[in-house]
Amino acid sequence: MKNAAEQKNTKFARPVLFGTGAALATLLLLSLLLAALFSGAGLSASVFTPAAVAMLVVAALFGGIFSARIAKAKGLPVGLATGIVLALLILIMNIIILHNGFGLFLLAKIMLIVISATIGGIIGVNIMNKRKL
Repeated sequence: MKNAAEQKNTKFARPVLFGTGAALATLLLLSLLLAALFSGAGLSASVFTPAAVAMLVVAALFGGIFSARIAKAKGLPVGLATGIVLALLILIMNIIILHNGFGLFLLAKIMLIVISATIGGIIGVNIMNKRKL
């Protein structure tokens, strides 16, 4: 039998992990869409960086909304935690795959991810369920 502290940690960790997974899945789908647009429409390379940052923001927002909908309460801390986990994953991938150091642009992306997921968490708990059972 789980004690109260373990249940509280599970209630917090589960939404954060599922929200992070949802954000990564959203990021994957948006990346595929962006790749199709670049190959099909012949967009210039100057559009790629702003589009990639916008994809990160949208994915983080969706991850925050998803995690808060699972948690059903405390949207700000759940969204914040989701944003921090997602930002750490992006940071690790950036350092390992791209071999980039920690620069001002990376810091701005991390802050945008955390802020977007936090806002998503706030939105997620305040969205009313439109289905009536």
